[in-house]
Amino acid sequence: MELSLPALITCSISMSLLSIILYIALRWNYLLKKVGILSVYILMILTIIRGCFPLDIYKPGLTKTYESLVIIPAIQKIIMTPVTYENHHSFSVLDLIIIMWIVIGSFLFIKKSVGYYRLKQKISQMPRLSSNNINQVYQRAFLNVFKSKNHNIEVIKMEGISTPAAFGLFHPVILLPNIEFTETELYCVLLHELIHIKHRDWGIKVIMDFISCIHWWNVCVSILLPSMLQQIQELYVDHSMEAIVPTQNRLDYANSILKTLRHAQSNRKQVMDQTSYYALCNLSNKKNLRQRFYYIEKWKHKKKSNTFIAFAVILFIFSFTFVFEARNLPEYDQNGDDVFYLEKDNSYYLKNGNFFDLYLNGEYFYTTEDLTQVPNDFKDLPIYEKGDFKIGRASCR
Repeated sequence: MELSLPALITCSISMSLLSIILYIALRWNYLLKKVGILSVYILMILTIIRGCFPLDIYKPGLTKTYESLVIIPAIQKIIMTPVTYENHHSFSVLDLIIIMWIVIGSFLFIKKSVGYYRLKQKISQMPRLSSNNINQVYQRAFLNVFKSKNHNIEVIKMEGISTPAAFGLFHPVILLPNIEFTETELYCVLLHELIHIKHRDWGIKVIMDFISCIHWWNVCVSILLPSMLQQIQELYVDHSMEAIVPTQNRLDYANSILKTLRHAQSNRKQVMDQTSYYALCNLSNKKNLRQRFYYIEKWKHKKKSNTFIAFAVILFIFSFTFVFEARNLPEYDQNGDDVFYLEKDNSYYLKNGNFFDLYLNGEYFYTTEDLTQVPNDFKDLPIYEKGDFKIGRASCR
């Protein structure tokens, strides 16, 4: 395995293509209904895994290098152009790009890390839950999700948050906003957040945040993919709720979301300045909300499609099979003479009386009278008469 700049760029391209496929599967409700939310969830996880391994895998022969003679070398020539400043020191455009990439990526990573740390500190200072009614509802919800495991997940009521949320990976807590839920609505809310914890959604979200810091310049990875991750996580939780919540209580589940939405709208300024970014239950996107309500209304969806899962695995493996690199060919040899490269598709002899003019890559090279004396590489080239076609000059590469 090898980590390199071309491998990182190829990884970003692969994640962009996978993101587009995810977007189509997520936004086309007919396709989502056919393949099932679990299948789309698996493709999302594979996309995130791809972002964790920006590597060339040459040893088993999986990755193949595709060399570019025109586009990448042209870009490389521009970004490698040295710029000289005082005292004859110089730097290149590539140096500036790398510095900017590291600075912005580090800033985003520090900002998100500090945000998580501050929220964790704030949670640690909050008083713990003491309501017997909420404790009883929580214990019933916990047993329905985790069955025989001991319940050591704290439930904390917090001011300044818009939505119920799960926070933490090894010692998770459930955060409840100051909303008056009915007992059934509270049961649905706690079920929802416990399923998030069971799915390890918070940990996956943190990994996605780290990947988005690396690929901050790619909007498909830094903006589109995190948004889709959150919606897919919510839909997968909604799907998991089908097996736990009786059909007659799905209206209570929908009402708990509506109450949360109204609370978020009435406390928008306070919430946006604090913790809404870290909540897994995002209610700010109306299109996502409509899709969730539609999904809840039409419970009993197909869970997965083995065909789509196989397709997702194939795409994941395929994303490691290529990497693009520049192929820089020397224009001059050690003596300063022009260097010509044989490309048979555009190399030929042009008969000129008793002589033969050799053209390499459409450009005149030399004239010979005896074709038997030319090097073996040039013997099989086609021979044309002057009237056969018009000769156009092509640059030698």
